[in-house]
Amino acid sequence: MNGKKLGAVVALIIGVIVGGFLLIDGSGQGDESTLSAEVQSQIIKGVTPKQARALIQDYKEHEDFIILDLRCIKEYTVGHIDKAINLNYFAKSFPEEFNKLDRNKTYLIYCRTGKISKAILEEMKIRGFREVYNISGGISQWEAQGLPTTKK
Repeated sequence: MNGKKLGAVVALIIGVIVGGFLLIDGSGQGDESTLSAEVQSQIIKGVTPKQARALIQDYKEHEDFIILDLRCIKEYTVGHIDKAINLNYFAKSFPEEFNKLDRNKTYLIYCRTGKISKAILEEMKIRGFREVYNISGGISQWEAQGLPTTKK
């Protein structure tokens, strides 16, 4: 191997080693690009009730798909989306329960009108949740479109 080729190989190896350390210790740009890739891989968005219904059908066999009803228990018992779990936004235990959620699961969230769930959607985005959908207009819009609820 001549001197130019050897120099190029050594420079390449040093570049790979230095680049790897920057990614590992978070002191270089590599950390920012990793974070950027994470954020870009998120799906955080509002959906119409009909789009939400389609998501429920698409994910019905996936145990990593969770529907969260953010309303108080009284509203939840009057009627909620089938298989929704009540995570009462107004309960004292909400922050603790919210912090226990697995950021790698897929969530469909809703409240009564969509205002609280929209704020929670933004919080989930900040916290790095992978995939979250919010029903725009909440369960009020869901019911206005004639979509089913349950009292189970």
